[in-house]
Amino acid sequence: MNMTLFQKRLTTAYLLLFTLYSLATRFTVTAAFMDGSINNTLYRLLLITGCLLALWQFVSVRKRLRSWDTGLLLLFLILLCIGIFLNRDYGLFDNIYGLFTFGFQLVLFYYLSHIMTEADFTWLFKRLILLGSFLWNIACIGSIAQYLFNIHYIGKYTADRGFVRQGITDGRLFGLFTDPNFAAFTSLLLIFGLWHVLCRTALRLIRLYAYASIVIHSIYIVMSNSRTVYLSVVGSVLFFVLFRFYKEKQDTYTTASSMAGHLFIRGLCTLLCLAAVYCIILFSLQGVARLIVPDRDTATEMMRDDIDGENISNNRFAIWSAYMELYTEKPVFGFSLRSALPYATEKNPEGYLAQTQYVTHNSYISLLVETGITGFLVMAVFLLALFVRVIKRSRSKEPVSDTYVLATVWILSILIFCLCFHDIFFTMNLETFLFWWGLGYLRKESGAFGSSNNQEKAPDSH
Repeated sequence: MNMTLFQKRLTTAYLLLFTLYSLATRFTVTAAFMDGSINNTLYRLLLITGCLLALWQFVSVRKRLRSWDTGLLLLFLILLCIGIFLNRDYGLFDNIYGLFTFGFQLVLFYYLSHIMTEADFTWLFKRLILLGSFLWNIACIGSIAQYLFNIHYIGKYTADRGFVRQGITDGRLFGLFTDPNFAAFTSLLLIFGLWHVLCRTALRLIRLYAYASIVIHSIYIVMSNSRTVYLSVVGSVLFFVLFRFYKEKQDTYTTASSMAGHLFIRGLCTLLCLAAVYCIILFSLQGVARLIVPDRDTATEMMRDDIDGENISNNRFAIWSAYMELYTEKPVFGFSLRSALPYATEKNPEGYLAQTQYVTHNSYISLLVETGITGFLVMAVFLLALFVRVIKRSRSKEPVSDTYVLATVWILSILIFCLCFHDIFFTMNLETFLFWWGLGYLRKESGAFGSSNNQEKAPDSH
């Protein structure tokens, strides 16, 4: 068998397992089953296999990696190693695991475009999106049923972590998910993925399924009551609508002012439509629920006592302030990937972070605290240089593919979501996969860092 084709098949199988693992951690039942030793075993298997595949891929495409972005990413890895060495007294092995996790995902996902063609991506993502949406549909429907029928129950999660809230609690639909924020954000990512499926298939059954899935995911997003996801929805949908309109009508308007006026009107209509959809879903489901169960409760025994109506950030402002204060103690190389909390706990056991054990809840603060100003600046230069090239490519009159739009809107959604959640750099989850793949795809399509479609054609799979 052709080695390149064999490599693609192994990579495809791995990405399927990686996606299933990421989704399984967000279901209450599977997360409870996987907790502890099972989850550690699965994580290490994915880590080892991912490292081997990344090494194989690196050897296969190493001649194409002589570019500025590879140098910047290599420098970032070196800075990570320095941070790990300086913080070796605080979770050395956890930091090494984090380093290898970041390293293999960086190579495997960011450089995936080198071994997969556009047709490969279409085939792979179509199946991943259909499979993921099928599993998510079941959980979303089950969660909505909990809300409508007032099924307020609590379930045993693990022996050491106590109970989890399910049903509708704190005005939020946890349902069958461990966290409504990640559940709703996964629904948002799947909605854009289903749009891509609609663009790439003419089969009526699949199209009907995609439309129905979009409706189901939209309902759960509204009922999740996740403000961060709402922000991601508004930002990404607004960009999606305006960007597609701009590319389609680029040659129609002769002046920039006329184009700007039409973009403004279309953007305003988009915001009004989003608000209307939100109100229709929310008020209609609330009305149905009142008819089914007139005397609703909110499982008050499980409500949080550390937040109130005035705490609009759910403690995030306090968390960010605590981490920025902690950052000043090691500003150059940071605390490495897993050492900030152990350090804060040891140095100030009565402090806010030691008592709450909160992670940063912000990927950008996380990057600054964990890699210091040196790592933060290197990653910022890398991302800004890529985004500048992408913007130039987007402003040109050349058409862009729907895969290009998908990669762009996924990245934007993730970047907005990361304002309030941790993190996409050193963890193993769905967002990390889509983020680094999207960056690599945009790099290739936009010709960033000296790459181009002509220079970086994927190997022939036949």
